[in-house]
Amino acid sequence: MDRCEIDILHRGAADDMITIRGGEISLGRSFFTLGETMIPYHRILRIRYDGVTVFKRGSLQTPPVPGRRDEDNI
Repeated sequence: MDRCEIDILHRGAADDMITIRGGEISLGRSFFTLGETMIPYHRILRIRYDGVTVFKRGSLQTPPVPGRRDEDNI
């Protein structure tokens, strides 16, 4: 999880989004926790693994190609 970056909807933040590191969270059944804050999974906007987007809300993109950076796969 340390190699993941997760963009989440966070109202009031710049562009209503913050980015957190995967190692900062704990996974639950219908939410994850960041410190003591419970965040529902539907707030996840994008997940990147080693800089490659592996999930993007509302996107029907093709699976990423190993070894290619994020901007090459969108």
